[in-house]
Amino acid sequence: MQTQIRRYNIVVKGRVQDIGFRDYVIALANMVKIRGYIFNDIDGSVRMVLEGVKEIVNNFLSEIKSSKDIAGVEIESLQQREIAGDFDLPVRFVKLSTDEMYDIDRKLGIGNDYLKEIKHDTSTLHDIKHDTSMLPDVKRDTSVLPDVKQGIDTLNANFDLYITEEKEHNKRMDEHNQRLEKILEKLAER
Repeated sequence: MQTQIRRYNIVVKGRVQDIGFRDYVIALANMVKIRGYIFNDIDGSVRMVLEGVKEIVNNFLSEIKSSKDIAGVEIESLQQREIAGDFDLPVRFVKLSTDEMYDIDRKLGIGNDYLKEIKHDTSTLHDIKHDTSMLPDVKRDTSVLPDVKQGIDTLNANFDLYITEEKEHNKRMDEHNQRLEKILEKLAER
């Protein structure tokens, strides 16, 4: 019995973007050895081009349709169209990057909606504005600043001393190296 490899163009419509659906599909496809790629489309759908043994692909698509393992997914439709011809697909099922300007704008819009919700729920900020007892006493905490300054000054003085000692050490090493070079020259003359 010959294994029938088929290629398909798949379009999944519904609530399938920005909720981890593509990652779920990729993991499932790689587990059952289906080759291909997946990407978000501008119309809100998720699209795939894939190939595999017909029976495995059908089971894979049935599993996707049920989507019981991913919260928030709501599949309205899954269209499957067989593609004729032979062409190269990635060995592993992969996600294509589609973060073009429209996709970035769409994601920013979602972020703005979240920020609007946060803006409307700022009741705790009002309390902080009128009752600063929740904030630490800044005056009391600055009492350690003179000690910190003294510590920094001590570190700077020690660092300056170290630099001076290092310069003197380097000077002695240069003199030592010059003496060694003279000794080597005399040995080379013999």
